[in-house]
Amino acid sequence: MPTTTAKCINNAWSYAENVHTDIEISPDLVIHLSRSECFGECPSYTVTISGDGRVIYWGYQFVPTVGTVEKQIQEDQLQQIVAAFEEANFFAISVGCAEYSVIVMDTSALNISISTEGRYHVVAERGACNAYHFDKYCDLGDKIEAILGLPW
Repeated sequence: MPTTTAKCINNAWSYAENVHTDIEISPDLVIHLSRSECFGECPSYTVTISGDGRVIYWGYQFVPTVGTVEKQIQEDQLQQIVAAFEEANFFAISVGCAEYSVIVMDTSALNISISTEGRYHVVAERGACNAYHFDKYCDLGDKIEAILGLPW
C-alpha cells in the first residue's frame, strides 16, 4: 500500500501539501490507535476499529480492563472518528524528523494508523504531544479515545 510522504522542514513536524484527505467509510477501513507504557503508570492499550464498526481493544497495563474486549460501535461514532481524521488532515501529517520521534523517553507513545481505499498512513510519536505541541495529531488521539470512551 502506498504511504503518504512529506519532507522534514527545519527539523520540525510538517504537513504535506496537496494530499487527498477525504476518507470514506468502507469495509476495508481499519484504524489502529495505541498508547504505550511509560516509566510511570501510563495506560497501555491498543484498539482496532474496522469499517463495519467492530472495535477490538487489548488492555495491557494501568487500564480498567486488562485483556481483550470486543464491541460494536454505532455508525455515528464511526462517522465522528472519520471526521476527526479529516479535521486533523491525517494523511498529510509527516514525521520526517527522526530526532523528534523519540525525544522524550518518560512519556507514553501515541501511535495512530489508518488503512482505507488502498491508502495507508501511520504516525508514531513519543513525546511530541508533550514537547512540541503537535496539536492536530494529539487532539485526534484524544478525540478517538473520547468517542470510544477509552481506555476500557
